[in-house]
Amino acid sequence: MLALRLLSLLALSSAEEGMDPEQPLTLEAATAIALVHANEMIQAREDVLLVDADYMTALSAVLPRVDLDLSAGGGFFESQILEFRNRGFAENTPDDNPPVVFGDWQDANANGYVNSVWRLGLSARQLIFDGGRWWTAIDKAKVDRTGRDADLRAARNLVRARVAQTFFALERARRSIDVLAAQIELDHAQVKRAGALLRAGRGAAADVAAAKRNLAADEIQRVQAQTAEGQARRTFNLQLGLPPRRPVRLVMPETMSSSVSRAAEVPPLDELLRMAREHRPELASQGAVVRSAERDVGIAQADYWPSLALEARYNRSSRRPDRIFANPLENFTASLDLVLQWNLFEGRATTARVDQARVQVRKAQAQLEALERQTLAEVEDARQRWFDQERTFGFAQEQISAAKDALRLARGLYEAGRGTSLELRTAELELTRAQIAAINARLDAETARADLAQAVGIESWAE
Repeated sequence: MLALRLLSLLALSSAEEGMDPEQPLTLEAATAIALVHANEMIQAREDVLLVDADYMTALSAVLPRVDLDLSAGGGFFESQILEFRNRGFAENTPDDNPPVVFGDWQDANANGYVNSVWRLGLSARQLIFDGGRWWTAIDKAKVDRTGRDADLRAARNLVRARVAQTFFALERARRSIDVLAAQIELDHAQVKRAGALLRAGRGAAADVAAAKRNLAADEIQRVQAQTAEGQARRTFNLQLGLPPRRPVRLVMPETMSSSVSRAAEVPPLDELLRMAREHRPELASQGAVVRSAERDVGIAQADYWPSLALEARYNRSSRRPDRIFANPLENFTASLDLVLQWNLFEGRATTARVDQARVQVRKAQAQLEALERQTLAEVEDARQRWFDQERTFGFAQEQISAAKDALRLARGLYEAGRGTSLELRTAELELTRAQIAAINARLDAETARADLAQAVGIESWAE
């Protein structure tokens, strides 16, 4: 437990080193920050601590129990009616004979303190056998710990995938702004060219109006892209547990530097399915649920057996406190008992609890089998998305090259007076669309790559 808290503090200190807004933020650094601050990680770490406490609770049944009791009290009375006889002595009664009581009953009131009693007790109990309940409970706590550890790994994978998604979504929004900014520069140049051609008598007023209209449309689109960038930045910061308005500078991973499609590098499906069965933490967690439910059956069956315990007691009592704290070998009572308890009949309640526990085992096993099928489907879907996005990126690169050639041709024809402004505008829009499509495909491929790592259950493809 202490080691887990120390690791959390160390991770926090190392993650905070990369939180300077002036420093570029890599995907690895962003992930490290989120692994400390994300709510999913906090909940998973606390669940591990809770199951450690459950283990100590189960272990307490094996250890002896020792109780110390100390009490002090006294009796008081007020306005108590005392009944007594008038007593007299017969004449010529020898001194060694008891007095003879005679006379009538009389009442009298009395007030005062009767006496005080001090008690000191020490008891100990050691469980010897309870039908296997205590060692099954300890084993169940160990199984639950493996499940919580798997949940912690699952939380890490989930956080990594979400950070990657928001990281690349923010970069997509920023690159879209850059593309639109370049397009707006072309729009300004187009407005100037159209105006110059009009003044030289080689153009038309409609071309100038169209160029200005195109510029306004692209400015509107840039404003929309800036709004999307702000939303993506806030979503990214919230995922990292940072203030929403905090500025960030992103550094793309090395895999982004390649302009060549890596579709051939996508691992084969059979290998991915094998990795998922071995590494997927959700499967390990649900497997621990099944084994924990099986231990519950053993705990319920323990009620069929007797329990055996050794009990020891030591007691002292006196009207004077110094006597109960004096020599412990005087004025005491002690006992040592071997206690056997066996519930012979409980109205079949034990059988009902065993049947309920077995039902939970079957339900947990069914959930595990369903999760295995779902996991295999998620792996196949994620692999297909990664493969498709890599191929799409390759096609987008070809589309950009063709759009650039078409734009050069349209611009040359327009400047030579053989093309229209509509044709030039169409060529510019096609290039902008191709550039944005390539950005989206490239970043979607990186996102799909991170999603596939989560589906397989690994931290990165370097494993």
